[in-house]
Amino acid sequence: MVTESRKLAYQLLMHVEAGAYANIKLPQLLKKSNLSKQDRGFVQELAYGTLRMKIQHDALIGEVTEIKKLETSVLNILRMGLHEFLNMRTETHAAVDQAVELCKAEAPKAAGLVNACMRKLSSNAEQWLEELNSGEDKVATFAHPKWIIDALSASREMDTAGDVEALLIENNKSPKPQMVALPPNPLPENSISLPLSEFGFESMDGLDLTNYRYQDQGSQLVTQIAAKAAPNGNWLDMCAGPGGKASLLAAIASQRDSSLTAIELYPKRADMVRHGLKGFANAKVFASDALTFDYQSDYELILIDAPCTGLGALRRKPESRHNKHPGQIQELNEIQRNLLSKASTITAKGGVIAYVTCSPLIEETTSIARWFLDNHPDYEILPWSDYSDISANKNRSTLQLWSDRDNADCMFLALFQKQ
Repeated sequence: MVTESRKLAYQLLMHVEAGAYANIKLPQLLKKSNLSKQDRGFVQELAYGTLRMKIQHDALIGEVTEIKKLETSVLNILRMGLHEFLNMRTETHAAVDQAVELCKAEAPKAAGLVNACMRKLSSNAEQWLEELNSGEDKVATFAHPKWIIDALSASREMDTAGDVEALLIENNKSPKPQMVALPPNPLPENSISLPLSEFGFESMDGLDLTNYRYQDQGSQLVTQIAAKAAPNGNWLDMCAGPGGKASLLAAIASQRDSSLTAIELYPKRADMVRHGLKGFANAKVFASDALTFDYQSDYELILIDAPCTGLGALRRKPESRHNKHPGQIQELNEIQRNLLSKASTITAKGGVIAYVTCSPLIEETTSIARWFLDNHPDYEILPWSDYSDISANKNRSTLQLWSDRDNADCMFLALFQKQ
């Protein structure tokens, strides 16, 4: 009989195929289950790993059957079984048996096919994988689409950050959760601090999630730098959902006699921001379009965590490499420029705009920063290193983090001050 954890991992994969986000759907599925902590971890490792390595899995599955003729349900079962014996601690015979049992439950007519394919894969996949990795096909070797590999390579070269292969390998690993202690709360006793954030620490169980939140240290860092660069006063988060940066910003603002206005376009995400900011009397949340909102004042700090491809978070959002395409970048660039242009009209003199993306792509980062400075002569760029002493490329005014080097999402930050 197939285990409940494998059933749940399979369900998540099918939801993602239908358009769901893994990081949002998984907690919903787990909440309805009675799985132990260990089994919950197994579900995430199996499902996320299968999503990350899908391109490589499909190359191997293509050696034993014609993929185009497979139903999505059958293909996901083969991907899961293959991932188990190649990349997890599951014995090969157990992975094969569980794949067949799962197929009997979900697509019984294909059980014989899955059995035959899994047995061929269990006998030959490691040899085929070795041959694959010795070739020049980086797409299958590193399980990233070619356009993403090329775009990341260009960004690495510009930042003199080394070969892209190290980043691609890191993107295929499961990151350990990280947390933030919202000021003025101290780091928990016996916690292990994180190097990029003065408030960050490695995840611990049993904490009060009112005062301690899950958050990547890269997100913590760019929020802290933005706050340090800005004067006290009225602060604004123009793209606040789902609320992680807004919560940290509100906590910092409360220590500096400052207020925070948080804007989020989508009502459901605005509700998430409200939940995150509950208890902060200095913060207000509005479900509105940041480009048309009726702003009542100018702001000393405007944080723009801009919509982007999100390719800096491929470790945590494994399906992103499959549902993004280069044609989206131009549309995103227009949104990014519009947000910056709007922000430029409501920034107080001496105030700061912090432009942030969870993407290292040149088109979404340095190119947008150059465009803004070229078209807004009343703004100057502030070097990020004036507000942080972390180890990163200090030869550039903008900040670019890298997951393989910094153990963080590949966050980008540009600071613009109104003269």
